[in-house]
Parts: sequence; structure tokens; C-alpha cells
Amino acid sequence: MIRNMRKEDIDEIVAIEQMCFNDAWKKEEILNDFETNDLSRYLVEERDGKIAGYIFFWITFDSATIVNLAVKEEYRRQGIAQSLLDECVRMCEAEQVEFLTLEVRVSNQSAIALYEKNGFMQVNIKKAYYKDNYEDASYMVKPLGVSL
Repeated sequence: MIRNMRKEDIDEIVAIEQMCFNDAWKKEEILNDFETNDLSRYLVEERDGKIAGYIFFWITFDSATIVNLAVKEEYRRQGIAQSLLDECVRMCEAEQVEFLTLEVRVSNQSAIALYEKNGFMQVNIKKAYYKDNYEDASYMVKPLGVSL
């Protein structure tokens, strides 16, 4: 079940964030963004009463940016990332967003494959984007087909 994140979900989100990312957001950063950023959207997918995955994205006028998409290891390969991505796209289209962007580590081939399967195209490489190890990021864009 996909639902909006609630404040009481923060500890579970932080645990998944730390498990999935070398450059994980700190609890205070997530909480601050969640509580004060009107552009933010936070969705979680629950399985068995626990958070299996989440997506954070920001909608800014005619564009949106996926900030983080993560799935707990034991729930991977069950379509959770796909369903979260689908709901993100649906919400963006409902708000007449024209394109969706993201950065992904060039070494994260499984994520890149998911994004390409969903119509994202690499438009640039951001050199040394990740500060933990200076890895490059693939900057990807998905047109959403909203007509003006």
C-alpha cells in the first residue's frame, strides 16, 4: 500500500536511507525537509505493517526532481520501486509537471535500468557529483507528455 509519509515514519525512513546510501540524509535533514518544504512530496510503501520503500521528490512549477528512491533489501525485486515511481509520475502529471529529473550514481546499473525502462533518458554526466567518493552522476530526464 502506497501512502503519504507521516512524521512517525521518520526513524524507519532514516534506517533504510542509511542502509541504501553512502551519502544518506540525516534524520534532521529529512525531518526539516518534510516539515518545512512545501515543494516536497514523500511517499512510502508499506508491506506487513512496515515501510518497505520510499520516494522523495520535489515539484517546482513545471518540473520535478526525484531526490531519493530506496527499497529495503529484503523487499527488493518485488515491484516496490516501480510502484513508487509510477505513483510519483501520476502525481506529477496531475500537477501538470512537464518533466521529471534525477541524478543516479553511474555505478548503480540496476537503478539506471529501472529508470531507462520507465522512459528516463541520460542527458548529462555530472562529474564528481557525489562527495563521499566523487563518483559521477548520470543526470536523467523523463518527459511527462503534459501538453500546454
